[in-house]
Amino acid sequence: MKIIIYTAIYWNYDELLPIVPQDMECEFILFTDRPRYTKDRRVVIKDFQWIPNHLKSRYMKTHSHSLAWTNDWISIWIDGNVIIKRPDFVRTLVEAYKWWILCIKNDERDSIIEEMDNLKTRDRFKDQWDKIEEQRQFYIEDWYKFDNGFSWNSILVRDNSPDIAKFNELWWNQIIEYCYRDMLSMEYCAWKTWVSIHHLPREGRNNEYMEIWYHSVLSANK
Repeated sequence: MKIIIYTAIYWNYDELLPIVPQDMECEFILFTDRPRYTKDRRVVIKDFQWIPNHLKSRYMKTHSHSLAWTNDWISIWIDGNVIIKRPDFVRTLVEAYKWWILCIKNDERDSIIEEMDNLKTRDRFKDQWDKIEEQRQFYIEDWYKFDNGFSWNSILVRDNSPDIAKFNELWWNQIIEYCYRDMLSMEYCAWKTWVSIHHLPREGRNNEYMEIWYHSVLSANK
C-alpha cells in the first residue's frame, strides 16, 4: 500500500519545517505557491486563484481524495506548523490506522459546541462570531447532538474510499459556508456522512512523536 504524507503552505503563512527521515517507504508532497521549496519532498506548485488565501491550505487538507486515482493508498495530512520528531512517526500512524479517519483526541474540549463557546471569547475570531452562531443554529436544526467527540485535526490519516470523498467534500463546503476554523465542522461532517473518527492513544498534540509549533506569518511571500 502506498503511503502519501502531504502538507500545504500558501501565501505568507508558516515556514516549511524539516522532515525526519522515516523508517518505512512513503512519499512526502508539499503543495505550495512558493517555487523556492525544492528539498526533502516532491513539490507541487499549485495555486488557486478562486480561493481566498486563508483557505488554500484548507482546500488541500479537505481534498485528500484528489491526490491519486487508485484506492490502494492512504494519506497522512500534516499541518504546516507540525514538526515530526521520530523516524517511526509514519509507521506508528499506519499501524494504528483501521479505517476512515485517524487523528488525535482533543484534550482541552469535548465537543464542537464547547469550541464554539471558546472562540466567541477570543478577539482573534471576532470577525467570525456571527458565522459561528449561524453554524451552531444550523447544526441544532439538523438534529446534531454534539456528542461524537472532538478532535485535533493537525494530523489526519484517511483512506481513499468513496465515503471519505463524501466526508471531505461536505467538510470543505462547511468551511466556506460557515466559520473557516475547520475543527468546528469535522465531527459534524463525520456524523452526517456516517464516517467514524478514531483516535491515537496519545495525550495531546505534543508528544514523543510530534510537536505543534506556533503558526508564523512571513514578512513577504518569496
